[in-house]
Amino acid sequence: MSVADPQAPDTEAVATPAAARAADVAAGAAPGGPTGSAARVLALQRTAGNRAAAAAARREQAARRLVQRLGYPLTANLPKGAPKPAFGSDADQRRYSVAQYEAMWRAQVGHLSEDEHADVLKGCIGITMLNLGYDSSRIPPLNEVYGRFDIARSVAASRNAALGPIDPSATTQVWVVFGMLFWSNRADDERKRFKPDPKAFRPDPLTNRVDIYREMYNFGEGRTRDYTNFDFGFWDEATQTFWHANHGTYKGQKTIEQIYQSTPGRFAHAFTTATGEERVSYDDFDRVVYGVALTTIPPGQLITKAEPVTYSREELVSAFKAQVARGNFPEAAQRLQGFDDADIKRMARAITHDERQSIIGAAYGALPGYADRVIDALTLVDDEPPPRAVVISALDRAIANADWAEVALRLNGLSDGDLKRRVAKLKKAQRAAVAEAAPKAMPGWSDRVTDAIEAAEAAVKT
Repeated sequence: MSVADPQAPDTEAVATPAAARAADVAAGAAPGGPTGSAARVLALQRTAGNRAAAAAARREQAARRLVQRLGYPLTANLPKGAPKPAFGSDADQRRYSVAQYEAMWRAQVGHLSEDEHADVLKGCIGITMLNLGYDSSRIPPLNEVYGRFDIARSVAASRNAALGPIDPSATTQVWVVFGMLFWSNRADDERKRFKPDPKAFRPDPLTNRVDIYREMYNFGEGRTRDYTNFDFGFWDEATQTFWHANHGTYKGQKTIEQIYQSTPGRFAHAFTTATGEERVSYDDFDRVVYGVALTTIPPGQLITKAEPVTYSREELVSAFKAQVARGNFPEAAQRLQGFDDADIKRMARAITHDERQSIIGAAYGALPGYADRVIDALTLVDDEPPPRAVVISALDRAIANADWAEVALRLNGLSDGDLKRRVAKLKKAQRAAVAEAAPKAMPGWSDRVTDAIEAAEAAVKT
């Protein structure tokens, strides 16, 4: 399933004449007839009169909706009259012939051009190209791919939701998802390529995006010449399945091309070999990514809603480390706050003294009013107080917010000299407010602050 004529992918699918023709036929136009809404109405008027044309136009408008994708959900039995998969089925996969797939495509979409037929014969990549509305000279775009299916689906859902109502009379572009399995080691030397590259094509710990665009021209090479080079699958939201194929149609092939309809677990089944190496679905692949792209062929059901994305502890730890490594200390403080006390302690010890101090310095701004938990945990590692500038900054912020209980607590944390100086700088009304709030904020141990306030007031009077 190698790529014969790769070219740089776009973020938008191009509306080809074949796709436009398919939309016209699906909307009710006669094959070979004029395209465009006005042209179809004119043709109807000439053959059936204005009254019949008006009725047909109303029917046509109602029919111009999102077309159902091929096939039926795997969670239910095939309905009566539906084609029985030529190559059998399991609970998680149905296997159709090319003829069956193309017949289903014509029945649902209304047309299959010669170029679209050429897409189907390309196998797995061709099935995705066909569903994206691409002609046979293009390949699926690989400039936006993610390491997790639920994240890619969530991205598509948010973008489709932002599109608003779809105009049934216009060419529509919507966001869809496709998957791709491949081998991680892309070395030029085939002997070196046989073993996986454990560090290659890993998702960014913050965005989950995978930088695969730079390798798109090298997908003609698999693990070795005895292994398949890749496997594409197009996600169908209506049936909750991926559509893909075993291989393309090529000269000298020994097995018949089959079109698969698979659950996500069947399409991308992760497992570990006896030697502890990662694999996905077959021994040919050890990576899977999920692309987000535009299609000009609206699916039967748009991806508009997605379950909230959750992350494992390992993913959260990796994201924290990435923010520290990139010097984004406010974000690092926020992420650290989300861990339990034991994990905060572990991660505080795993970073350097300078990194801890940088997070402490950023914590008050990143976690206004609730930074102490993170700061205390980081401070304990070095057994030293946070920098004086950080403490003073937190006090100034509490004063600006008129949070007098917080001001009392912050004042109590200062040295005797700083406490005297900062109380003296307060206005009379501010000192009164702090004196009133201190006993409630520090019951039983507020004397140090209230005594300093009384001394400041006495100094003013004298």
